[in-house]
Amino acid sequence: VLNRVRVQNLARMVEQIDNRGDGVPLLTVSNHMSVLDDPGLLSSIIPYWRLGPRKMRWSICSDNIYFANKLLVPLFKLGNALPVKRNLGVEQPMFEVFYHKLNKGNWCHIFPEGRIH
Repeated sequence: VLNRVRVQNLARMVEQIDNRGDGVPLLTVSNHMSVLDDPGLLSSIIPYWRLGPRKMRWSICSDNIYFANKLLVPLFKLGNALPVKRNLGVEQPMFEVFYHKLNKGNWCHIFPEGRIH
């Protein structure tokens, strides 16, 4: 509520999301302040009605936060969230899935700092 969103090159990002060719991957990276930023951060930048199933981004989320409540797991899966374990590095199965999604031309987003505030 007290944070503000600052986006650099928003027009270019929207252009890439809307007009990239089939099979052309898109990788976006951003920092965030809390676990509520995903999906809130991206939905505040790009309205949901602009995104169809092909344009929905895939994201990596911490399994002990986003996937801890079994009732919410289907919701996060519908939002293209992939669960990863913190502190295990990039050599885990969901990073392979993330890599393959990107190679198939999907939009993939990552918050690289991996900290909880």
